[in-house]
Amino acid sequence: MNSDNQPLNPPGPVPAPESAAPRSPEAAAKEPRSSPESPASVSPAHAVGSELKTTRAARGYSLESVCQHTRIPRRFLEALEAGRFDELPAPVYLRSFLKGYCDYLEIEFDPLWQALHPPVPPAAPAHEPGPEPSPAKGTRPATSAAPGPQAATPGSAAQVREIPVSSPIEQSPYFAALGASLGAILVAVALTAALIISIAREHKSELAQEASRPQTLLPLKPVLEPRLSIVLRGDAWISIKADERLLFEGRVPKNAKQEWRAQRILLLRAHPPENLELALNGAVFRLPRPEPDGSYRIESP
Repeated sequence: MNSDNQPLNPPGPVPAPESAAPRSPEAAAKEPRSSPESPASVSPAHAVGSELKTTRAARGYSLESVCQHTRIPRRFLEALEAGRFDELPAPVYLRSFLKGYCDYLEIEFDPLWQALHPPVPPAAPAHEPGPEPSPAKGTRPATSAAPGPQAATPGSAAQVREIPVSSPIEQSPYFAALGASLGAILVAVALTAALIISIAREHKSELAQEASRPQTLLPLKPVLEPRLSIVLRGDAWISIKADERLLFEGRVPKNAKQEWRAQRILLLRAHPPENLELALNGAVFRLPRPEPDGSYRIESP
């Protein structure tokens, strides 16, 4: 009690402690539920490495045997099975090592490679703007008092422009220089071809003109009739024909002289032929190779 003889607490029943208000089922459903932590998702690299390690263990292969057969160093095999692809010497070795490992284990390579490099989905088509809404019936479009260019709306043709897309190669100055060089080469080839065609046509016309000119008649070389002179250095047997006609056949003594003529051909047979000294049309003549019948064919040169 205080100095005024009044009780500290007013009389009456003591209120009960406040309890938590009941919750509705909807509010309970919206509250987060406490659940055990789920295991971390496995990365594609670790999934591929686990597949390789599980298959190798199931087939009873050791890392040493795989290393000997595939020629892949052991530390790189361990990196592949652990999914530590960053330990490879370069990214280009990943496909080669993984392909060799899959071939040795006789498992398919493409599914594992696609798991590491999933295909990129095609890009969604760009949204085309629809037609502008027509004004409500009974209303007039607002017009500006001062004449001037109207502002382009997002869907108007004045704003929609096609931006040419060029690759970095086409934007390079070397690409432009290459195009200019190819153009110059094509022009040079075309000029060379035109020059060759022009020269060929001129040559053809010259040949045609020469063919049309009358040919000058050249004097014919007179045909000499063979005239054979024979001087015998010893006794010999002689048979001589002029144009397939027998002129003489018999034995001739030493130091005898004979002269025979024909229109085209003389055929001489002699035994022994070394006893004859011959001159054809006044020039010293040596007997040619005999014919199969043993005769010598003599013609004017």
